[in-house]
Amino acid sequence: MIDRFNIRVYMLILDEDKILVSDEVIRVGHYTKFPGGGLEYGEGLLDCLHREALEELGQAIVEPIHLYTTDFFQQSAFRAEDQIVSVYYRCQLEGQPEFRISNIMHDFLPGKRQSFRWVKLNELKEEDLSYFNRQEGSRYSSNLKDLSKPLLNHAGNNLVKVSWVQSSPRNSIEFSA
Repeated sequence: MIDRFNIRVYMLILDEDKILVSDEVIRVGHYTKFPGGGLEYGEGLLDCLHREALEELGQAIVEPIHLYTTDFFQQSAFRAEDQIVSVYYRCQLEGQPEFRISNIMHDFLPGKRQSFRWVKLNELKEEDLSYFNRQEGSRYSSNLKDLSKPLLNHAGNNLVKVSWVQSSPRNSIEFSA
């Protein structure tokens, strides 16, 4: 039985033709997702977004723009009693990246449980993201008008378009330069 909400806030950060992903160890599994995390009690969504940027990246973000909030039921993969609500923001880093970025998936430093890497937009598939919910691309694609607008990298250049496309047997996310 669902007895609480678990609100997650995620950042889409771009650099030219790449998007930042976070590789993480959660419990005993390896996962890939967008940077971000859970909303704390007494915290607003933007407060959470800025806190998560500082905690995870060690760096501030600027110009967050709300892209999408899930509006369907999603049960937590880690706690059966939790209902997940995910909120996605397009944002920019304040300046150049000041954190370690690897080219290797799950390239953790000793004692660390998180690493970051850029993934080329034209190579990113929804299967690459551990928490991407297929319903976000299929049931509610009509609500994602903002995702079809150009995304901005940290320098503010219009470089990338994200759109939802029909593929068989389900809809998928498509990134293009």
